[in-house]
Amino acid sequence: MVELLREYVEDWQDHLVAAPNHAGNWGLVQLIVLSTDDQALLAE
Repeated sequence: MVELLREYVEDWQDHLVAAPNHAGNWGLVQLIVLSTDDQALLAE
C-alpha cells in the first residue's frame, strides 16, 4: 500500500494537482511525503 501511495504522490505532484477531483488531496500528499514507510502504514 505504501508503494501505491508513493506512486500517487508522484502522479499528484506531476499532474493531478491541477485536476479538480484530486486538488484537495494535498494533505494526504504532504503526510506521505513527510512520513517514513512505517509511519505511512499507520495512515492507511
